[in-house]
Amino acid sequence: MVNEAEVCYLNAILIYPQDCYTHYNLGLVYEVKCMFDKALDCYKKTLEISPKYLNAYQVTFTLIQRSMMMQLSAIKKILELDPNYIMQQTIQAQFMKKKRCLMNLLSAFKKLYKQSLYTSKLSTTQALFMQSNTVEFRQFVPRISDISDERV
Repeated sequence: MVNEAEVCYLNAILIYPQDCYTHYNLGLVYEVKCMFDKALDCYKKTLEISPKYLNAYQVTFTLIQRSMMMQLSAIKKILELDPNYIMQQTIQAQFMKKKRCLMNLLSAFKKLYKQSLYTSKLSTTQALFMQSNTVEFRQFVPRISDISDERV
């Protein structure tokens, strides 16, 4: 029955894609089927078409609230089973952020170095200084990039 309703609403959307009620009802069908991402997409489309449709705001809020409660429940269970899990994930995220920053810095430094070599205002001393710094920086960065994400 729910699958039939889904097919009907999808066909209705093909015929008249600007009907906010069809998108809204399809969202309700997806909620019943526990397809919450699709339901949320339908509610967003409903609100794009009809920004003052109160029911769409209400079900969107309820759906997001339910999702947050599920996440909190999952976090509590994870902490019961492995108290160190959150700390490990935090450390890994911080490491990856620092690694990305260093790689971006290296890329920017390379661009700056190449650009400065082509300008006529660059003195020989400045070019040698930048070249030596690039070499030193390259010696440091590969050690970080060699570390795989699984070792963290």
